[in-house]
Amino acid sequence: MYDVRVNLPEGGKIVLPMHWAGGQWVAGTISQNRPLYRLESIAEANKIIIVEGCKTADALQQYMAKSLVITWQGGSNAVAKTDWSPLRGRTNVIIIPDADEPGRKAAMQIANLLVDMDCTVRICDTSSMESVKSGWDFADALADNWNSDKVFDFILEHLSVFGEEEKPAEKDPDVFETEIPEIVIKNDQKATIEYK
Repeated sequence: MYDVRVNLPEGGKIVLPMHWAGGQWVAGTISQNRPLYRLESIAEANKIIIVEGCKTADALQQYMAKSLVITWQGGSNAVAKTDWSPLRGRTNVIIIPDADEPGRKAAMQIANLLVDMDCTVRICDTSSMESVKSGWDFADALADNWNSDKVFDFILEHLSVFGEEEKPAEKDPDVFETEIPEIVIKNDQKATIEYK
């Protein structure tokens, strides 16, 4: 399966899903049990971070040397159409929603599904970023040249154990990495990651 993303000049986007059927690529997606983005890497991953959208997953993955950032196809209204079973029994899952109501609703839906699969889930509260931009995500953080310390500090400061919202998650930096990458700005256009 693929998502073909077209960024519109005036802002916004068009996402065209494609899937393999009958020996060829066809437009559209499958109705149920859609595979997770980066499914092929889940079995070997120790830490799983779930975000909404491939662009956000690709952006946040640049900061994460030892964690796997995944997503699902179809956005906030397609959580139930996804096959979440590859995450069954995981004890280190973090969900980071987009900073808007649909994002938070999707995060809660995913968290409930994963808890029913014996996962330990933590959720990052991104609501403070909604005043910066409705729907803010870590693709925006990358575009704004956040460095790795700022990313990790934000997540750790806003993390709570699902079902125990009043109890913050331990501020353990090993939730993420022991090797900290640095953001390097090249040509004043694109932020890239280099590991020092």
